[in-house]
Amino acid sequence: MPFPAFAIPDSPAPARDLPQRFSFEERVRFITALAKQLHFSGATSQRLEMAIRNVAERFGVLCEPFVQPTGLILHFADPARPFGVGDITRVIRLPFVETNLGLMTEVDRIAEGVMDGSMTLPQGEEAMAALDRPPSMGRTIAKIASLTTLAGGIALLLRLPWYDVSVATLNGLIAGLIGWYAGSRPRLHDAVNALTAVICSLSVLSFATFVGPLNQNTVIVASLIALMPGMHLTNSISELCATHLAAGVQRFAGAVSIMLQLSVGVMIALYLFTALGLTPQVAPSRPQPLSMEMLGMLITAVSFAVIFKVRSRDYLLVIFACCLGYLIVRFGGEWLGAHAGLFLSAFVLTGIGNLYGRWFRRPGSLLRVPGVVMLVPGSASVKALLNVLQQNVDPGAPGGLLQISYVLMAIVAGMIFGNLAVPTRSTL
Repeated sequence: MPFPAFAIPDSPAPARDLPQRFSFEERVRFITALAKQLHFSGATSQRLEMAIRNVAERFGVLCEPFVQPTGLILHFADPARPFGVGDITRVIRLPFVETNLGLMTEVDRIAEGVMDGSMTLPQGEEAMAALDRPPSMGRTIAKIASLTTLAGGIALLLRLPWYDVSVATLNGLIAGLIGWYAGSRPRLHDAVNALTAVICSLSVLSFATFVGPLNQNTVIVASLIALMPGMHLTNSISELCATHLAAGVQRFAGAVSIMLQLSVGVMIALYLFTALGLTPQVAPSRPQPLSMEMLGMLITAVSFAVIFKVRSRDYLLVIFACCLGYLIVRFGGEWLGAHAGLFLSAFVLTGIGNLYGRWFRRPGSLLRVPGVVMLVPGSASVKALLNVLQQNVDPGAPGGLLQISYVLMAIVAGMIFGNLAVPTRSTL
């Protein structure tokens, strides 16, 4: 909802003058809008709470935020008034969102502009309200295209044959079209993940049955990679480590529910083919050379830049972070071991992201999040669940659910020690 118009002062006011130039209610309205937009950008609960407190302090407002993955509770008090007089409490229900780095950088720019005096508070409110515009058709097409290339890029990253890469790319397009179609139809919202998994799995099984053998489960995972909740899993463990227990448990439960929906969708397709007496042809093969793996890494990095909705000037930065994260874990893992490689990659990316934030006064998430997303075990989670449901392996065996927890702990530990080695300038 757009904010009402305000009289714009002749010259910008620094944050220390805001309590004198604007009312308590106006400052509260801006902080509330800031909190909502940061939530929509996908910031974790601990970082979001710290950001809200820091901004509120500079605005001369006492604020106690309680942030959850699906809502905000914000209590505001005016230190110039007696205790309990004029306090404001906002309870805001919000959706479970994906990471939007473009929105995060814009919100950070607006907040910094208001606090350093280069932008007035009313101008900041207007700029914040303008961020609520719906996505353009061009942005929608770009998202569908990025989901298509992401599936193909992941298949190349795994060195699958060109036939498998083609099937995964086709399914990425199907997944993007289903997501676009369901976006304007609330009835499909709860079933979109399972429905996409069923259709993409049926596509893979049909190609394997009637066209030629392929790496069945791996192609299915590559086809559904954009829906995997790997980043949610990592963020949930990070929140739990930061003692944001309620938020961490909620985010973990949300990630598990997505994993279950995808796994159930795949199992429905498998059982349907079994009931029809059809036998897909499976042929494990990794024929692609290292050069094609590097090409897949580049395609995947570009796809994530589009999916994260970064601004055009940040594309190279995000691509660099994705490639760096993968290269460290790929070759560092061969030298130090898989889990040590994950720790090292998360450590380096977090440190570099914090240094970038300190030097350029921009969110370090622009480097940290894209780099870490190349490491997260979303695909491993679904593969493990499929194996458990099909009774192929024990849950604690390598590649099982226990292995996923090791991967998560290595990544989160790297992020924790990275923040310890290089303190961040801001909370984002």
